[in-house]
Amino acid sequence: MISISGDGEWARPSVFFGVCASAMTSPGKQPRTREPPCLIAPQLFESMAEFTVCSSNALVIDQSILWGWLLGLSVDQMVGYRQPRTQTPVSNKVLKSYVLTQYRNFELLEHCLHEPRYFYEQQYLFPLSPQAKKLLVERYYGFDEPVMRELLGKKLSARARKDLDEVSEKTKIHLGSCRRQFDNLKWILKQVEDSENRPIIEEIQNYFMLSKDHASKYAHIIFITNNRLDTSKRKLAHFTFEDFEYCGAVFMSLWTSSTTATLPEFDTAMASDLRDLKAILLNEKTMFESYRTLVTQQAQRTVPTATLECLQMQFKTILRNVLTIGSGLSSSKEVRDLFIDLVEKVCEPLTGTGCSAAEVGVLFDTMIEQFANVVGMTQMRHLKRYEGSLERLLKGVKLAGMKLYRVFGHTRTLSKNLAIVIGAGQS
Repeated sequence: MISISGDGEWARPSVFFGVCASAMTSPGKQPRTREPPCLIAPQLFESMAEFTVCSSNALVIDQSILWGWLLGLSVDQMVGYRQPRTQTPVSNKVLKSYVLTQYRNFELLEHCLHEPRYFYEQQYLFPLSPQAKKLLVERYYGFDEPVMRELLGKKLSARARKDLDEVSEKTKIHLGSCRRQFDNLKWILKQVEDSENRPIIEEIQNYFMLSKDHASKYAHIIFITNNRLDTSKRKLAHFTFEDFEYCGAVFMSLWTSSTTATLPEFDTAMASDLRDLKAILLNEKTMFESYRTLVTQQAQRTVPTATLECLQMQFKTILRNVLTIGSGLSSSKEVRDLFIDLVEKVCEPLTGTGCSAAEVGVLFDTMIEQFANVVGMTQMRHLKRYEGSLERLLKGVKLAGMKLYRVFGHTRTLSKNLAIVIGAGQS
C-alpha cells in the first residue's frame, strides 16, 4: 500500500523490502545484483515460479522530504529542517532513521524516473498510485528558474557541468539540485534530438509524461539552447528566465518553418523574403515615404503628437533594424545575437521616442495593416508571400519587443533616477 504524506505530517518509518538476490536466480546462477531495481521488475513477474515470498510494508512518500532530496539537502540538513516542524515529539535518532529511509526509497525510485513512461506503465517494484507517480515525475523534472536562466543558450557540455558550482553560488541553490536540473535538461534534449515526425512539445509530453505547461517550458528552453541564443550579454543581465522563455515561445510560434522535424528551426524562406523587402522598401524612396505616411496617419488617432513626431523621425531606423533582424534569421551567427539585437535595434530607438509599451504595440499593428496599401505594392510579384512574411516578423517583434521593452524601459528609468539622486548627493 502506498501513501503520500504532507509537509507537517509525521508518518511511521517505512522500509521497502525488495526481493533478495538469491530469490532472483536459479541454483548455480550468479545473482543480478548490479541491475537497478526498476530494470529487473519484468523478469520478476516473468519467472514468478522461482519466488517464494515477495512482501513490503507501506511505502510513504513524504512530500517535505522529497522536496529536501530534490533540493540536494543532506540527511542531517533535512533532519534539522524537519525537527521543529514535527507535530508529534520524536527523537533525532528516530527522525534521522525516517529521513534516511525516505532518501533511500527516492534513490531507488530515481532509476525509474529516468524513464517516466516505463515508470508509469511497466515498473512493478513500486506499485504506486497514478497520483503518486504524477507527483514524483513532475517534481523530479521541475526546475528553478534562476538555474535555468544561467543555462539558457549554453552548450550542455561536460565542462558546463563542471562549472555548475558557480551557478550554485550565484543562485544560492544547492549544487546537487543544479546537477539534477542540468542532467534532466540534457537528457530531454537528447531524446528530442533522436525523435522524428512529432512536434517538440508533444514529444516531451509523450516521453516524459509531463503536463503541457511543463513540457512547453522545456521546449522553449531547448529551442533557445539548441540555437545558442546568447543571453549572457551585460545589457541582458536584468532580464529574467520568464522574459526569455516567453520570447522563445514567440520565436517558435511565428519564426520557425513548418517541417516534420521535432527540433524547430528558423524559417530560411521567410528570411529570404524579408531580405528582398528590405532592399525594396529602403531603396525605393516613393514606397518608403508612402509607408511612413500611412503608418503615422493611422497611428495619430491613438499616439500623442509629440511621440508621433519622434516616431516619424525614427521610422526609417526602426524599419531597417526590424528587417535586418528578420533577414538574419537564416544565419546561425546572426541568430545567436537575436536578444541583444532586439534590445539595441528595437528597444533602445523606441525608448528615445518616449513610447509606452502599448504605443509600441499600436506602431507594429499599424505597420502590418498598412503594408498592402503602400504605393506600387499591388504591382509587386509575390505580394501575398511578402505580406505574410512581414506580418510574421512584425508580430514576433511586437510580442517579444514589448516584453523586453517593458523591462528595459523600467530599468532605464530606475538608472536615470539613481543617477539624479547620486548627482544631487554629491552636489
